[in-house]
Amino acid sequence: DEWKNVEITGYVKVIDTASDNDDDAASPEGAINWYARGGRHSDNVPCEGTSLKGILRINGLAAWQKEIWHTGGYTKTRAVVNVNDPILDKWIGWKVVIYNINNDTAVKMESYLDENANNNWRKVTELVDDGGWYADYPDSVFYSVDCNRPKDYVVTNSGPIVTFRSDDIMWQFKELNVREIHTP
Repeated sequence: DEWKNVEITGYVKVIDTASDNDDDAASPEGAINWYARGGRHSDNVPCEGTSLKGILRINGLAAWQKEIWHTGGYTKTRAVVNVNDPILDKWIGWKVVIYNINNDTAVKMESYLDENANNNWRKVTELVDDGGWYADYPDSVFYSVDCNRPKDYVVTNSGPIVTFRSDDIMWQFKELNVREIHTP
């Protein structure tokens, strides 16, 4: 079965980072980046690489990003907020929730933080994509592969892969969990 309406949860402790890129919410470096709604992210099958990404940067910045195809279909980040002090050397909980609404024509994304790792979650971002969130690439790049999608494609599809990703950081983790949810 493929993942569609999901909750992705876990506890992490960032031990070290090799990244100096703390200010760019869209950059995967120096961030916990959990995502769903796609297949393989490969240049060989670029149209499989859709995703909705819940991002938590080491500096405490949270955001959402959409990937319409890999690698020429990324959007700018949205719902960017400073949710916490830097998370280096501290256990925290991170949860992203992605589910379709409005008869599968839009997607609601929520993220939650448990800043003391004591099962006390608070919502830190909330975003609805019902169109108008465009890929941040010129038409010549975006349409260079034929995925047959508009530049503001709403990722309502399911996908076989859910990812717990980080780049340029060393971290410990526990209680990583992915579950399909019933939509409200």
